[in-house]
Amino acid sequence: MNTLKVATFLLLAALLTACAGVRKNVSFAAESPEALLVFGTIAEEPTAYTVTFSTYDPPQQRLTSNSFRGQPFVEHRGVGVLYHALKVPPGTYVLKSVTRQVIPQKVICLSEGTFAFELKPGQVTYVGNLAFRSEQVARAGTEQAAAIAALKEYPNVSGELITAPLTEVTFPNGTDIFGAGEVCGGYYVKEQPRS
Repeated sequence: MNTLKVATFLLLAALLTACAGVRKNVSFAAESPEALLVFGTIAEEPTAYTVTFSTYDPPQQRLTSNSFRGQPFVEHRGVGVLYHALKVPPGTYVLKSVTRQVIPQKVICLSEGTFAFELKPGQVTYVGNLAFRSEQVARAGTEQAAAIAALKEYPNVSGELITAPLTEVTFPNGTDIFGAGEVCGGYYVKEQPRS
């Protein structure tokens, strides 16, 4: 039994170490068919937060991805400001939710008011900073100089950082895969009547 616990611990430690290293090992250049999403996170307390983005269809005003595909995410652990760089397929994205990693987990769903932005192939796009405080998320402005300085920690990233224009949007929630409960963005969204 102890051998199983030790093996599980070692496997989890290896996975967490691998995940921690991937973030700074992003390779990206202007020739990339993908886009690079850059943003900052600010936490005032030592709680971990998971930030989740989703692809979005502006004419339909709905998410076009779910947790199985098309939802890039990153964790913020610790207090202070961290900058993140995620390589993603080009397209229109929204900040979907922020999950406060406490027991029980608290998902802060942003369906009633978030922002959308366009990511283009080969472009390094900054969408600003997000501030977390307990169960609240707020946009915390843009600090392009700080984002550029933070990108220097990513030695394999090249390209000029641009700040994306943001558009205020909403999206409908749906049900879980079994239709039993409401989920932020949901897997199955009821069609909204068009006026």
